[in-house]
Amino acid sequence: MIDIPKNHNVGRYCSKRTITESGRISSVAFDIYPKDDGYLSVNHLEKIDLDKSKQINYLREYYIQKILRGKISKKNVAKIAILNVNNTYNLINNNPSTTAILKFIDKCTKDDHSYAGIYGIEIDDQIVSQLLAQAVYESHKLLASTVISAPFSYISPRDPSLSSRKYSLSNPLSTKASPKLLPSA
Repeated sequence: MIDIPKNHNVGRYCSKRTITESGRISSVAFDIYPKDDGYLSVNHLEKIDLDKSKQINYLREYYIQKILRGKISKKNVAKIAILNVNNTYNLINNNPSTTAILKFIDKCTKDDHSYAGIYGIEIDDQIVSQLLAQAVYESHKLLASTVISAPFSYISPRDPSLSSRKYSLSNPLSTKASPKLLPSA
């Protein structure tokens, strides 16, 4: 396993149940459960070889297809939380109110080159969950009016109907050029 460089960023899908009435991402988005295998799933933004706004659009489509299986209503308020590795690491690892030592690990798979994990969080560690929510330096709505283009070969390579088709929210049958993903180190 390879550590993610500290000057890099990660994104995390935050479901509508983790968004407060005021639209902020709550600490619940960073709770870890026994099914999580000891880490929080995130995506390493710098592994997506696109400019920042296109990285976010890539993650939007990725989460819609992988997590929501393509089913999404216009009322969905889910968000994408963006955390800087160094800032998050310092906020938590140097905090006297917790003994947690976070590690950001590249977990690249053949299906998802940007897949990563945040390790070092204990089940029911509310302090770390709250600090992670504080570390979010930007968030983006899952639904946006921008055209979304993502390579489905990294999401579902076993489904040949998805491997070369790119979609937009306004027209699920439109096709666009595929962004490159950087190979794993």
